[in-house]
Amino acid sequence: MPIYAAVDSNALTYLVNAIGVEGYDPARDTSGLADERIAMSPLFMYRDCRLWVPPIVRTETAHIPPGGLRDAQNRMTWYQHMPWFRPQTTR
Repeated sequence: MPIYAAVDSNALTYLVNAIGVEGYDPARDTSGLADERIAMSPLFMYRDCRLWVPPIVRTETAHIPPGGLRDAQNRMTWYQHMPWFRPQTTR
């Protein structure tokens, strides 16, 4: 059974910046967010962990000005789960 990790809009941005920006090098990242960006990468790559992007994050993404960041975040949210998908809960 896969593991689901819910991500907020900040975590999604860290992930997109870490794996979605061509040529990203954490050693040259002067934003102070390199650790956060690197920390999100294994969640994406881990075989049994799927990201769950709550609907509010999709709403927040729509407020990002058109361009590369918004396009990358949209691709990531649609890649990770479809709108009819909801993680199963155990009781």
